[in-house]
Amino acid sequence: MVEIVSVTNYGDHLVIIFKINGRPDEHTTTIQKIREGRPPIHMQLIDAVRSLLDEVK
Repeated sequence: MVEIVSVTNYGDHLVIIFKINGRPDEHTTTIQKIREGRPPIHMQLIDAVRSLLDEVK
């Protein structure tokens, strides 16, 4: 399970802090700010979380 701890907007990037499987350690990733339009924002967020999970594995 992935728990999103926070999503912070810094200029043109989003900084996402998250935990995996309830571990106490937090992981951070930075992605380009999600743009409105296509694909829908929730799909862009899902893709971003998938890519950061691949980085952590």
